[in-house]
Amino acid sequence: MPIAKCAFAVLFCLLLTISASIAQQAASAPVSATAPDPTARPYYLAATLTGAFRTDPLPIGVLAGGRSSVVGLANDCVGNVTPERPDATIDLEDVRGPVNFYVAAGTDTALVIHTPAGQWLCTDDSEAGGVNPAMTLTAPGNGRYAIWVASVEAPDRPVPAVLVVSEFPPVW
Repeated sequence: MPIAKCAFAVLFCLLLTISASIAQQAASAPVSATAPDPTARPYYLAATLTGAFRTDPLPIGVLAGGRSSVVGLANDCVGNVTPERPDATIDLEDVRGPVNFYVAAGTDTALVIHTPAGQWLCTDDSEAGGVNPAMTLTAPGNGRYAIWVASVEAPDRPVPAVLVVSEFPPVW
């Protein structure tokens, strides 16, 4: 009988521990009900780039991440963002060549871009940049590109990062 009571006590404690762990994870899990708003004023920078960029590359310091998951927004979307406002908006006018968007950060990040045509584009890791994402638009249309830098590994804390817009590919 003492062995049965001991086994029951161990199982009961284990059940309480698992329940507490599940409750803690649920409380800290990111919220994913809010879609990002591409029409909102950006947190860090609104810029217009025409023809050949005067400032190239254009670096933008951001804090990546947020409470809202972008999984399911489009193909290859991962990570979390603050959906109320993009990190940056870039208005492209008469750009003739490719435009590169990439991020440098100390932890895994992803890019989420809303195009003027209303399309969502996402990318995570890049071949040369490792956990840093990079996206090239070979023939970008004129208009506003709303950009979020998503935190992939650390949804519960902001990640310092640099978003870069350039006519040249990233040099890692």
